[in-house]
Amino acid sequence: MRQDTQPGWIGRLQGAPTTYCLMGGCLAGYAIQQRLGSEIVVRGALEVSRVMRGEVWRLVTSLFLHGSLLHLGCNMMALHVVGSNVERRIGRVGMLVTTVTAVACNLLAQIAFGNWHMMSIGISGVAFAFEGVQVVNSSESSRVGDIAKRCLRHIASRGPKFFLYSYLLHAIGVKIDHLTHLAGFVAGLVTGRIYSKNPATI
Repeated sequence: MRQDTQPGWIGRLQGAPTTYCLMGGCLAGYAIQQRLGSEIVVRGALEVSRVMRGEVWRLVTSLFLHGSLLHLGCNMMALHVVGSNVERRIGRVGMLVTTVTAVACNLLAQIAFGNWHMMSIGISGVAFAFEGVQVVNSSESSRVGDIAKRCLRHIASRGPKFFLYSYLLHAIGVKIDHLTHLAGFVAGLVTGRIYSKNPATI
């Protein structure tokens, strides 16, 4: 398990560099959006049909684009709280593996449900993947049955708050892609189980 060697922000950056790089990418992406307008969203959002035609960069660029300052703020908070804790457990490589797995699972889920022309942006699917890793690592063992029980307890405790949050966002016109969140969470459970058996030292 990683330990911070410096106090304050320096220690946080040293302990979770991948998390804060992702956050920095999101902030930079939002700044570019404000400069270039909606055109950057059209060219960078995830759209399965375009990805399958070769525009694979959308798998990455879509993560760093956000629909509003509220959308960005919520994802930054999730990355800061969950991502930094998870990275200290599974390390930089584990975070990258989890991020790539979340992106891949989301693409497969969108294909499976026929969402070929839906455009989506934001890094919340990756944040949910980190949440899945955290659920696994907070379980007493890495056995599938124990992880499933922990998942149910986690959903029971967090579910009502999340649905209230989703309802409030929907009420102000923010659309939420629950399939992306679910795909990310499942990806996190998978990588979390792998790293629960092999805790990172890098």
